[in-house]
Amino acid sequence: MVVKTMMETSAVSGLVVTAGHQTQGRGRNHHSQWINQPGKDLLCSLSIVPAGITAENFFLLSMAVAVGIVEGLKNQVNLGDQLKIKWPNDILLNGKKLCGILIEANWQGAFCQFAVAGFGLNVNSVVLQDGAASLATVFRHAFDLEELLDDILFSIGPILDSIDIGLTDQLASSYLDCLYGTNEWLTYQAENSPFEKQGLVQGVLPNGGITFRQPTGLLDGPFALNEVKINYR
Repeated sequence: MVVKTMMETSAVSGLVVTAGHQTQGRGRNHHSQWINQPGKDLLCSLSIVPAGITAENFFLLSMAVAVGIVEGLKNQVNLGDQLKIKWPNDILLNGKKLCGILIEANWQGAFCQFAVAGFGLNVNSVVLQDGAASLATVFRHAFDLEELLDDILFSIGPILDSIDIGLTDQLASSYLDCLYGTNEWLTYQAENSPFEKQGLVQGVLPNGGITFRQPTGLLDGPFALNEVKINYR
């Protein structure tokens, strides 16, 4: 990763690198690959030098980037409830994947020395993977990539600044407002359970743990990223 290599030499927040095409884009735990049409989409890496970020609140960075992307997109088009964040690291448009986010960190002891937030956003591509969407296929016109990126970065910046000074309540609220599953019943299965359950997303912790509220009102969780499987059908 170009940005990560540069940051290892000199850690600077706000460094942005974009690509016109990506052949080795990958998702969390290397489970998926991001494929795009050359020159059609936003493929971006953003450097972050956070203050006071540990493993216990590292997911705040993912929240910030996701909410910033959603807010930036809404500055461009009227999306309403069509746009949702899918825990832990995707953004959906009309239930289809529009954007994937991956955040990698360099640690110094218990603290995050720097992070690189990478995201791939389907903008003008019309040839897509199954289950994916792009802005162009939904709104039937092309978008200016530079203008769109400016709106997204302009939205992400103040949110990251709020994390640095400890003001995270608004971020948590905004994230939940955008999160798929807070108003739609989901089927999920805990890693140590043979049974599926139904629930609404009750909350997401700064470490990424997710909690569900079952139909009986009982809370279930929190579950770490690798402790629960959610069926988004």
